[in-house]
Amino acid sequence: MQNVCIENGGTMAETVNLSGRSGLKWIKKNGYTYGILLFAVLFGNFFLKITYPGFINPNMLSRVYLAMAIAEDGSFHIDNVVNKYGDIQDMAEYKGHLFSDKPPGYSILLSPVAWLIKIFLPSNATIYTRVEIFRLFGVTVPTVFFWLVCYSILTGFGLRPHLVFASILIGAFGTVFFIYSNKLFSHAPAGILLFMSMISMFPSLYPPLRKVPPALIAFSSGFFLLLALSFDYILLLAVCCIGFTAVLRLIHDWKTLIPFLLGCVIPLAGVLLYNKMCFDSPFRTGFHLHADPYYGGCYRSGFFGIQVPLLSSIPGMLIFPQRGLLFFSPVLLFSIAGFREMLRNEKFRQFGLLSLVATGAVVVFSMTTVDWKGGWSAATRYLVPVIPVLVGSLAIFLQTNQRSSLLLRCMAGFALVGFFHAGIALLTFSDFPDIFINPLYNFCLPLLRSGCSTASQLKTPPVVTVAIWSAFMAGIALLFLLNLFKVLEGKQLIKSIVYSCCIAFCFTTFSLYIKEPDSLKEKQAELLDLVIHSTGFGIGHK
Repeated sequence: MQNVCIENGGTMAETVNLSGRSGLKWIKKNGYTYGILLFAVLFGNFFLKITYPGFINPNMLSRVYLAMAIAEDGSFHIDNVVNKYGDIQDMAEYKGHLFSDKPPGYSILLSPVAWLIKIFLPSNATIYTRVEIFRLFGVTVPTVFFWLVCYSILTGFGLRPHLVFASILIGAFGTVFFIYSNKLFSHAPAGILLFMSMISMFPSLYPPLRKVPPALIAFSSGFFLLLALSFDYILLLAVCCIGFTAVLRLIHDWKTLIPFLLGCVIPLAGVLLYNKMCFDSPFRTGFHLHADPYYGGCYRSGFFGIQVPLLSSIPGMLIFPQRGLLFFSPVLLFSIAGFREMLRNEKFRQFGLLSLVATGAVVVFSMTTVDWKGGWSAATRYLVPVIPVLVGSLAIFLQTNQRSSLLLRCMAGFALVGFFHAGIALLTFSDFPDIFINPLYNFCLPLLRSGCSTASQLKTPPVVTVAIWSAFMAGIALLFLLNLFKVLEGKQLIKSIVYSCCIAFCFTTFSLYIKEPDSLKEKQAELLDLVIHSTGFGIGHK
């Protein structure tokens, strides 16, 4: 027996044989699945370069500029970088200096990459090349590694491997997480850290953690939790809720409480020190000093920039086609139902409750932001950090309802919709202009029909790259269906796949009829033309 970090605040008698022959047996049993998953996430995240010769999202540039300033100038202000590579919208201005308006944690951790770029990359390399290298090491590689670890964690929960594999494929390729694992935003890395922190709080669910000293687990949990906040302030309310829960559980166990608090203090102290050095107050952030007149005024209003929750944003964040997370990935509806299954299962009850609270906290805090749409973005990008939690909930839902053919067919149909949405967004332009009511079908598809795709930026002929990418996404969808319906054979398998495809077809057909208002069509046509020519799509434009 050994003490656990958070769960039950006490001890656990259950043991598991993880050494020697048992470990080799597990590797042999799961090696084939691991190999397929590794190939899928590597190909999906490395093959398609999500770069445009005429456009880089200012959100990404703001983080890159800070990392470059730290490595090249030994400074937190980005004046020299701005002078060299150009002005951007997402900046803060204070006492005559320019700063990134983003949380500093992500850029600080990326600064070693900037230092290596400074040493090995030619000085005349473009900012696009630099951003691509940052993207590779800052989000793509961590995401690939995370999904492999996530598979190990969820199978370690005792869930069936083929159902876990199906859930991982949804999270990795059928949600907006796929898009932001190809973009240098901080949402995906923050979500990974949040999920790992929560897993560390329940070591009895994942057998390998039982061999790790409880104090180290507690420290890691606290460190990951606050590091996630230093990446993405949208997690503020969720981090407070999770941290408060952890402290309550550990209040009588100082041997794990102190390491947990120490882990929390290190990233928090770093952020406060950064704010003090840059803005003369540990509680003044770059958002409060936003250089844009509109956003700067909004961020300086309310309580530290936090507004009154806007209830009307809920349908937009979750349902409506413009940004709705559940429209983009309708299969996540079953993740919400998965919370109920976790609360009913004694083994997962406490983890499920914490997952539900964390998800709700992120949604609520998103309602208080100045622009819940997140500007030009895909789906509701502020909800990206909770997708790993939703994937875990989805896997548990599948485990509980694996014998319900109706539920599985509906889930499969909705998952196919998510694969299509993510694929078409990445293949064209995934920063949806906020003027489009139904951007996936009235913005992305017209781009593709015009011969404009990310494939235009590759050396291979665009039609070949589009064909390869389409075949890959179709292969992912088929792999998902075969794992989901693994227990079925022959006619039953074919029947279930056909039903799933029919559900997906009905959903997409209905979506095509969500039209744009006539009053916006002229403006949208101008914007579509602007995107085609200003991003470099003209290279492959017919």
